[in-house]
Amino acid sequence: MFQKFDFTATSKKERLIKASLIGLIAAILLGFLFSFVTYHLNMRFQFSIFYALLGYAIGIIVQKIGRGITKEFAYLAAVLTIISLLTADITTILLPFGFKYFSFSMISFVLRHQYLETIFNLFRGIDVWNNGMFLIFRVVAVVMAINYSRPTVNR
Repeated sequence: MFQKFDFTATSKKERLIKASLIGLIAAILLGFLFSFVTYHLNMRFQFSIFYALLGYAIGIIVQKIGRGITKEFAYLAAVLTIISLLTADITTILLPFGFKYFSFSMISFVLRHQYLETIFNLFRGIDVWNNGMFLIFRVVAVVMAINYSRPTVNR
């Protein structure tokens, strides 16, 4: 007789857009928070637990905001985690000098000198421990974001 229909329900596309916008803001803020914590505590070394927590936080944000169970939400969480890691690395480089030196060439500087040289040095066998851990911590963050962005029954 009467059909029950929820008019307040949102479509998957709307949830994906909402998770993207809120997740982008959260990713940038988490990147800034990560770099401020490492800078103000005078930590000259990397912390794996912070990277894992960063990926976990972004994954949970995408899961709660997006309420999605498809792969698009996992891909979104991975991209947002990479944006957060880049924000943290760029901010960590700029904090001692102030933000007056910021330019978009700084992004290419970080990508070229921090990420690409790390990969090349790893394959050349130069400082394998530090270069390997640099990449492993970031991969752990992305994997955590992917794993926690979609709800599962077995967790």
